[in-house]
Amino acid sequence: TGGLSRGATTEIYPNNLMLRKCAEMGIPMVLSADAHNPKHLDYYYDEALREMTAAGCRNIQYLSKGQWRVLD
Repeated sequence: TGGLSRGATTEIYPNNLMLRKCAEMGIPMVLSADAHNPKHLDYYYDEALREMTAAGCRNIQYLSKGQWRVLD
């Protein structure tokens, strides 16, 4: 969502087509702001998460103590 917060783009990147392809291929996705400003740490996250879910992403993983875990 960093491109949105910095005004570099007006839509989520990767776009819906790319998100769908990743989901179909089982490629893990990471929701990230690539923030350059603390105010942008979670910029547009709710919308991006909806896009990822609509594209077929069915689980959320997070890194904890060096291991990836699935959010229940």
